[in-house]
Formats: sequence, C-alpha cells, structure tokens
Amino acid sequence: MTQKIIELLEKYGPMLSGKAAHLLEKEYSLSNSAARQILSRAKVPVRKISALSFENRQKFLYLEEQYETPIYHENLLSAIRSSSHINWIYICAFYSQNGYVSKDILPALVSAPTENLKRHKLHSRVIADLQTCHIIEEYSETYWKLSDWAMGTHPANFNRAVGLEAVKKQIAHDFSKWAANINLIGYQTAKMLPDHAEFAHFQWGLTAPSYVTPLYKYSGEKPGFVIADIFFGQNATPEDAAFYLDKLATIRSFKNLPAFLPVFLVGHLEQETLQLLKENKVIVGIIENIFDKKYTALLGEVVRIFTNASAIVSKKPEELKALFSEITRSDGRYNDMIGDMFELVVGYYYHCIGCQILEIRKKIQNPE
Repeated sequence: MTQKIIELLEKYGPMLSGKAAHLLEKEYSLSNSAARQILSRAKVPVRKISALSFENRQKFLYLEEQYETPIYHENLLSAIRSSSHINWIYICAFYSQNGYVSKDILPALVSAPTENLKRHKLHSRVIADLQTCHIIEEYSETYWKLSDWAMGTHPANFNRAVGLEAVKKQIAHDFSKWAANINLIGYQTAKMLPDHAEFAHFQWGLTAPSYVTPLYKYSGEKPGFVIADIFFGQNATPEDAAFYLDKLATIRSFKNLPAFLPVFLVGHLEQETLQLLKENKVIVGIIENIFDKKYTALLGEVVRIFTNASAIVSKKPEELKALFSEITRSDGRYNDMIGDMFELVVGYYYHCIGCQILEIRKKIQNPE
C-alpha cells in the first residue's frame, strides 16, 4: 500500500495528507476511509512533518529523497500559505521586515500568545517548530532570520530591517506622547516596542491604560486600555493586517476583559485593507494624518539610509549629515532613535578621519 503513496509523491511532489487522500481516491478508486488508512500506515521512505500544525490535522508528506529539494520547499511554502494560518502569519512578518526580525519585537508582529492560552500555540512553541523545519534560523543573539529558500522573490536586507524597527519604535513613542497630550492615555504609562507590551496574553506594539469615558469603569474604578500595533515600510495589504485582526478576534471573546480601544498605526495601506479594518471596528491611524507629511518623510528617509548604510557612509556622507541635522533640530523628539543609529554615527566618524571604504553591520563568521 505504501507503494501507491510513493508513486503519488514521485508524480506530484510533496503534499498535504488531505490532497494525498483525494488523489488516492481518484487514481486508485479507493474509498475515503481506505485512502486515509493507507496514509496512516505509510512507512519509510514516506516521511511526515509533525512539527507544523495544518488545518484538519493534516500532515505534510514527502519522500526521503525529496527532503530540502526545491520542490519540497516550494510545496511546503504553498501548503503553509493555504492551510497553516499561524505559521503563514509568521512568514509574512519576516516578509514585511525584509527577512530579519529582532527577538524582542517579533511577538508584536504575529498572532501567537506570549502567555498560556487555551487552544492557542505559544509564541515560543511556534518559533521552536519553525526552527525545527528550517523555516527560520537564529541570525544572531538578538535576531531571527527567515531561511533563504522561504524568502522567494522577497528581498532580504538586514540593514533595512534594523531601520524599519527603529522607525516603528519611534512611531510607538510619538503616538504615546500624542495620546497622553490629549488625555487618551495616562501620562508616562504606556508600554511599547521594544519592551514587553502585554495585554490579554498577547504582545502589542503599544499598550496603555486609559481613564476616559467610556473606557474607564467607574463601578470598579478600573481603567480601560489602548492597544496598538504598527505597520510601516510598504502598502499594507489585508494579509499584512491579519496578525492584528487575529489577536483582536481572539481577545474579543474573553470574559471580564477591561474595555479596550484598538488602533492600527500604518504608513500606507490598500483600500481593501482600510475597509477590512473599518469592518472590524478598528481605529486606523494613518501616520501622516496623525502627525504630518514632513514627519512621515523623515521616517522614510531613516529607513532609506539604513537600507543603503554602507554606500551612503562611504560615498554620500552628506546625506547622513543632513539626516543628523534634521534630528538635531527636532528638540529631542527623535532621541530614542539615536541608539539605533549609533553604528551610522561611528561610520560617519571614520569617514571624517579618512577611511574610504566602510561596510555597516556586515556579519563575518569563522567557518571553524
């Protein structure tokens, strides 16, 4: 019986068990129960991925000789996208960050809980499973990296990823200040990236207690909360906003949860994404509208300079100098970003004392 499965996998490549059962029925005139029985008893060289969760308890099947081949990678990625929502959410988080995400920030870009929650896989468990399947890997002590094969046509750029995270942290900081100034949240009470901003077992880009009506509960004198996530760097598609909507859908079913105000802070988004967020009763905070065009343009310039750091420091240092001057004129508004830019400052210093060739954040590994 195993031979029938081998023939299917050789013909069509690795696949989910549901598809395999359908093909067994179609090509060998078997009943559904007989096909599933064959699959459950399959032996070597047929292998199954047990670490990843797929819809309807399916397993991803492949032959030993197909492991880590291009067809294996292509079909596994397709299976995750169609039938493993939580794992696809993680992959999309890496796509939005050009392949690299810091370990502190990743929980806020996905929809797995950071604390135990019934019927939900913990963030730490999802990470472990993705590592087991060689979908993500540890890039450094502080960063995860999406494996090259999983990146596909998406461009990988560590410097840009660092720049995007610096900007997201800045947006969280400025939004918290803006919200406190209009008394929407308590003064200096916000928790935000890169710290652990937890609410209802999940991590967010920003959480803060609110003491205004109708969020504040007078009967128990308990505050409500503002919970926000941040997306920046490209036009947000419905797929890009899914991680936030997933978290909201889960916590809205909780009993005795404090009242909360959901906010999605975004640079640019597609009309379909805007409509989807509105349908889910989310406040869509378009960054340019909350602050201004100059602010948004400066954040975009920060990301651009991070992305091309080595070339700019070596060949166009005047662009870096202009950025530093703009930040200096802001009366401390961007002080939180300076730490992320320290390497650029060092690079600029070495340019000024005569170094002609500089590379920023290049990782050099001794093969031994």
